[in-house]
Amino acid sequence: MTFRILITAVGLSILTGSFISLNALADSPEAEAAKVEGFVRIPAGTFVRTNPQRGTTSEGVVTTLENEQQVTLTRSFLLQTREVTQQEWRELMGGSNPSFFHGGDPLHQRHSCDDCPVERVSWYSALAFANAMSERDGLPQCYMLAGCMGSAEDGTLEDCFVWVNAAELNPYDCTGYRLPTEAEWEYAARAGTTGPQYGELDEIAWQSRVFRSAGDHPRTKPVGQKAPNDWGLYDMLGNVKEWVWDRLGNYPSEEVTSDPQGAESGRMRVYRGCSFDTHPHRCTAHYRAGTSRSHRAKDIGFRLARTL
Repeated sequence: MTFRILITAVGLSILTGSFISLNALADSPEAEAAKVEGFVRIPAGTFVRTNPQRGTTSEGVVTTLENEQQVTLTRSFLLQTREVTQQEWRELMGGSNPSFFHGGDPLHQRHSCDDCPVERVSWYSALAFANAMSERDGLPQCYMLAGCMGSAEDGTLEDCFVWVNAAELNPYDCTGYRLPTEAEWEYAARAGTTGPQYGELDEIAWQSRVFRSAGDHPRTKPVGQKAPNDWGLYDMLGNVKEWVWDRLGNYPSEEVTSDPQGAESGRMRVYRGCSFDTHPHRCTAHYRAGTSRSHRAKDIGFRLARTL
């Protein structure tokens, strides 16, 4: 399988073979805003994403088809270098810790781990955390949440009505903290690489093979222990899967698209990456799946973005 990725930067691109590679990041007026602790600036640019689809040949052989689409992200953005941790959740959300792996329960092999990613939070609760972080830093909240059941503090928020606080409900126009879009997540995870992973998988990701090889029980690990990608992002393909903004659905049919926001309808939301108990063959930059917005799982967490 040949993977191609296209990266561009303002005023600078170098054509190399079948793809354009990023050579340097120039300073910009947003440079000061990009100096936010725990975040890294991701440059605006273009990449080619692949959409794996199951198919059957005329002979009845099951195969996997790869549909390619050129995606342009027109605005730079900040992305957290690490997944949101249990300590960060507790400090911002009133002391509660919804995580399965939070200590005090030998029966379920839980362990105390402030620096492990927070998990067992619904998609709605991740939005509430983003709003709380925006309020803390004096930024506009990206989301309006109304009619909710459950509690944001313990990660159980569900059945909310959700609006984006931006023109035409466009998440890219929000200036506070938010979940990354699916396109932003994949673009950042690839960091200019062309293959399914941005490095040797066991060196960059906590996934099931690592624990099997060590004879260890699969579980979350402190964030940032494995090698980062070329843009300084850790655990993009392992530790916990990560909520993103988009509804789960087919990619747009166009071969070229800009600032995609996901399917227009649907009840499930996408998560990306893989987790401590994911089989290695799914730990790729393009693997995608989804679940209910109210779903809470010990292998799903999140990290936040912010448009520049």
